[in-house]
Amino acid sequence: MTTNSARQPLQAFQSHSTDEVANIPTHVDPKTGQYVVLWRDIKSGFEHAKSIWIGKSLVPFLADENLEQ
Repeated sequence: MTTNSARQPLQAFQSHSTDEVANIPTHVDPKTGQYVVLWRDIKSGFEHAKSIWIGKSLVPFLADENLEQ
């Protein structure tokens, strides 16, 4: 797994209830090479988070480096 560096993108998440914004480090999916954000990292920034939405679409959670849910 890669570590956060100047080259590793961050993904901004905003709390619906407080408007708080957290920039969360991404990880590289070893199968696709795409950057992803793990659920445990989101929970680190937003301990009471229960779900993530983009508009009206629910985002599935990735739980670990193996991209297991």
